[in-house]
Amino acid sequence: MVVRRSGNCVADRDPVITGGTYYAYLGIIVFIYGIVAIGLNILSGYAGQFSLGHAAFMAMGAYTTAILGKSLNTIPFFAQTGLHIWLGVIIGTVFAALFGIVLAIPALRVRGPYLAMVTVAFGWVVWKILQEWVTVTGGDLGISSIPKPRIGVALLDTRSFYYVVLFFFLAALALQYRLIHSQFGLRVRAVKHSEIAVASVGVDVYKLKVVVFVISAAFAGFGGTLFAHQQNYISPDNFQFFSSVFFLLAVLFGGAGTMLGPVIGAAVLMLLPEMLHDFDKYRLVVCASLILLTLYFLPKGVMGLLPEQRSTAPATVHAKDETVALPPIKGAALAVEGIIRRFGGLLALSDVSFRVSPGSIHALIGPNGAGKTTLINVVSGAYRPDGGVIRIDEENAKIESMHAAAQKELCGPSRR
Repeated sequence: MVVRRSGNCVADRDPVITGGTYYAYLGIIVFIYGIVAIGLNILSGYAGQFSLGHAAFMAMGAYTTAILGKSLNTIPFFAQTGLHIWLGVIIGTVFAALFGIVLAIPALRVRGPYLAMVTVAFGWVVWKILQEWVTVTGGDLGISSIPKPRIGVALLDTRSFYYVVLFFFLAALALQYRLIHSQFGLRVRAVKHSEIAVASVGVDVYKLKVVVFVISAAFAGFGGTLFAHQQNYISPDNFQFFSSVFFLLAVLFGGAGTMLGPVIGAAVLMLLPEMLHDFDKYRLVVCASLILLTLYFLPKGVMGLLPEQRSTAPATVHAKDETVALPPIKGAALAVEGIIRRFGGLLALSDVSFRVSPGSIHALIGPNGAGKTTLINVVSGAYRPDGGVIRIDEENAKIESMHAAAQKELCGPSRR
């Protein structure tokens, strides 16, 4: 991750940054990276959707607040109150989240390495735009003289801003904890292990993944806004592909799917080069070796050394003591008429019809390759039929997905 302060690398140790102020500055950067890593951990660590383009969302937040802050800084009202800075932080975060929606809608239709490839391409496109759109982004020269953070008329120095960023960092941790230990969080964690199982109980997995992606993008954009106002200067170099690799590596190094793991990973990966500054010739080799050894011997990251604790979310449905009579079902509980399903040139199901009466038990019997599993998958919504009709209680059931089938009680636990 390339970090610049007023155009100079942190490793150069600007003589203005000395003593406690310098360490406060490092703390600010660690907290900002921690916020971005927390967002990526929700997406990759808990939901299992890996992204290699989060530096692009961080860039969107940073450039949005930088451009807006400089533009509004000339207006006396904003110049006196400093509201434009925090307005830029809010708008930058929202802007990153909106682009998260734009990317997530098409990207989350693929999984695994294909999703990672899509995010890599997205990150490269954003980085190239930052380079080429000179009139807006400043090109390779970037944007300088970004307004310093303020609260009212009080200008925040490095030490004061440290506590502001610390507050936001703790708020991000609390929000992550609240999300993951809720019913929403249980669904997110379940998606990582089996999307089919989650869909079979009526959860729209695709929408759930889009929401998680947008939340993660908002975290990255928010971190980018704080980064811009702390650095007072940003350029495309701050948001290269290797920056996205840094954040994903921080999640894996600290422990994906843990509360504090990504934060520890971001802190170690950020501070380790600083601690090895006196061994400038060997520090990259030492850093890389330590990271590789950790990932090899600790596949669950540093937090994997701690004993695993089970977590639960409060139940939203409580059993009733009284007995409730089921409403009578008229007609056939399930009727399948003329179902057809093809896989390319292979006709797996041809004009399949049957009826299941209320309260009865049925079984599919046939040799291997007869299409039993395919038929079950069509009825349960895993496959879409190429022809035919599925009726529930004599009404046409439009089943386009497994979660829709579960909501109609064709798969998963019954809600009647």
